[in-house]
Formats: sequence, structure tokens, C-alpha cells
Amino acid sequence: MKRKTDSRELTREEKIRTRRRRRVLKTVFWIAVLGVAAWFFLFGNDVISFKGIKNFFIETFTSGNDERVAALNGTSVEDVRLMGSDVLVVSDIGVMLMSGSGRELMTAQHGCADPSAVVCGDRFLVFDRGGARWELYSKDGLIRSGAAPYDIIDAAVASNGSMALVTSSKSYHNELHYFDSSGAETYVWYSADNYVYKVGMKSNGKALTALGMSSDGGDVSVTAFVFDPRSKTEPLKVPLDGNNFYYVSYKGSNVTLIGASGAVTLNEEGAVEAAYDYGGMSLRGYSCTSDRTVLVLNKYGVGRDCVIVSLDGDGEEAARTDMSVDFRCVYAGKSGVAVLGSHEVTVFSKKLEQEAVAEASADGVFACVSGDNVFVFGVGSISKVSV
Repeated sequence: MKRKTDSRELTREEKIRTRRRRRVLKTVFWIAVLGVAAWFFLFGNDVISFKGIKNFFIETFTSGNDERVAALNGTSVEDVRLMGSDVLVVSDIGVMLMSGSGRELMTAQHGCADPSAVVCGDRFLVFDRGGARWELYSKDGLIRSGAAPYDIIDAAVASNGSMALVTSSKSYHNELHYFDSSGAETYVWYSADNYVYKVGMKSNGKALTALGMSSDGGDVSVTAFVFDPRSKTEPLKVPLDGNNFYYVSYKGSNVTLIGASGAVTLNEEGAVEAAYDYGGMSLRGYSCTSDRTVLVLNKYGVGRDCVIVSLDGDGEEAARTDMSVDFRCVYAGKSGVAVLGSHEVTVFSKKLEQEAVAEASADGVFACVSGDNVFVFGVGSISKVSV
């Protein structure tokens, strides 16, 4: 009887060990699943690629000790855009994606004579303003490219790769071409009465807004055209009299229009949510992120005295500060705002609290802040500024 009892006790211990091993394996499995899901949510599907994972770990463990900055792929900087903590640099001959520490992540040659870029999420579109060429990229490289039927005036892109091109036309003032995420052209709109010159797209690609200008007896008026390209119907028309508008930026479902004398925020039905008047000050520069708009206004039209204003996604003033600067450019990012002057770059927090001032090269044309680093882009050069 004792031997049978010992046998039963041994079997029970084995069962306990087996259950423990199963629990450990289940725990490891679910940690792995949740880890991959969190990675996808935080960094996007491109980063799950082997190249993206490698870049992440290299940047995480080496960026603090690496003071080198990537060499410019070209002779002049034509455009600079932030993609999260990375920096997209468009030169006269190529594109380069640079990490927040200045390390080169990706480089490619483009085929555009006058290149411009638009960014959304992990996608960016390079297009030839005044030409027909366009190229769609992810952080890993070129996705697809093509040529518009007529010269491109402006373009927009969504995070899923859908895009819109405003072009000239043979029979109309303009044409607007919409491409879905697969690259298929699914909608074309022809503008017979307005010269369409600017377009912006919602981050999911399901809505876009274009600005058109018309003249009647010498009086110029601007109209916002709000599209749902999936419905393939005529756009909603929103008259915007009394202001010349330069830029379209989506903030969720709202869209902010930046003009010469004020900024206007529209909701998805085209109604005016907010109107911000500059109070007689002149617009010197602006920069937009997915949740705010930063404006630099000159107090007297000339001189160094400026006001920096931050508008939230609803178009309301969230912060403002005064500064004196020979203004060249402003750039808003996730971690702060960089204002470039003729010989210095000033860094502000998102609340426009001044954090640092550093000397900058006299030939600087762009500046941006990414994490703890500030970059100044000059004639044929990129420099990292210590602040």
C-alpha cells in the first residue's frame, strides 16, 4: 500500500510541474503577442520590418554617443519635414530620412526638377511642382511612382498611402486627381470656375479640402472645396471672402486654413468652428502638426519684433510669446518649436516657453527640433546645434 501511495504522490508532482510549464509558456506567448501589438501601435507597420527593428535598436543604443550628422544628399536643401522623431530632407537631387540623432536611415534619388514633399504618418510624397513627376515613399524606400497628366500645382498624402494631386488642365482651370491606398485613381474633379492652388488631406484619406481662387471685376475671392472622394460627388463649397489663404492642415476632422490676415478652422460639415484674427499684424511664417498650428506674426510689418502664437486643433489660441528675431523660418515638432534667425536658433516648448538659444550658421534656411537635438540646414550642409 505504501508503494502505491508513493506512486500516486509522484504522479501528482509531475502534473503540478507540467501545469507550471504550461503557465510559463502561455505567459511568454501572451507577452510576445502584446509586445508586437504595442510595437505596431507605437511605431507603425513599417517598423515591424527587419530593417525597422534594426534601426530602432541601433538608434536606441548608439544615438547618445554618436555626434555625427549625415551628409546632405545633394547640393541644396529644398524642403524639410518631420516624420515623428525622424527628419525628411529633400535636396535638389534626392531624399534622405535622418534619425533624431542625425544618422542616415534611408536615401534615394528623385526625378523632380523642383521637388516638394508632403508627409503623413509613415508615408511621404515627393512631387515636381510645375512638372508631372511624383514618387510615394515609406520609411523603407520607394513604394510607387508615376506622372500626372498635366503639371502638378500641389499635392497631399494620407498615412495609408492614398494621395491627391492638383494639376493644370487642357479644358478647365484645374483638375484634382484622387488615388486610393492601392494606387488606383478613383476620382477626378474638374474646376471650371476657380483656380485651385492648395490641397490638404485627412490622415485616413477619407476627406480632403482644396482652396480655389476666382476673380470678378478685379475682386479676388477664395473658396474652400470640401471633398469626400469615396462618394464621387461634387464638393461642398465654403466661401472665404476677405482673406487670401496659403495653407490647408487637417487636425483630426477639423481643417485649419492659414491666411494673410487670419486663420479659420472648419469642421467636417464645412461650418466655421473658429476664426483667429491677427489684429493687424503681418504673417511671417507658419508650421503645422497634427494637433496644432504655430504662427509667427510681425508686430509692425517690418523689423525684429514678432509674436509667436500656437493654435490648438479647434483653432483657439493655446499659447503666445513675444520675441525679437531676424526671422527666417519656424518649425513645430512633437517635442517643441524651433525659430531660426539670421545667426541663431531659438527653441521653445510646445507651450512656447523659451528653452534654449544657440548660434546658427548665417546661411541657414531651415531648422527643426527632434527630441533633444536641433538641426540647421544650410547651403549644402546639415549641422546639429548644441542647446
